[in-house]
Amino acid sequence: MPNSVGRKVLLRLSQIFYEGVPDSLATPLAPAFATAIARVTLDKQTNLALWWLPPSVGFDTQLPEEPIALIEHFSERLFQRLSAAS
Repeated sequence: MPNSVGRKVLLRLSQIFYEGVPDSLATPLAPAFATAIARVTLDKQTNLALWWLPPSVGFDTQLPEEPIALIEHFSERLFQRLSAAS
């Protein structure tokens, strides 16, 4: 279960994308001078941000196989949302 900051991040992501966002895993604080792959500020007032960092050495970076039905479901929803916006 995420801590209170993690809950706020997950809530904000679900508000942005209008989807339920699953709980995530927490990891130790990144080492000093770690290079971020990307960063997005979710709330400027509280300086709440989400950082993407490279995986730790030895981390299994093999992507899991996703069920085709799940991919089709979300790609159809994305297509409908983009179509409605244009």
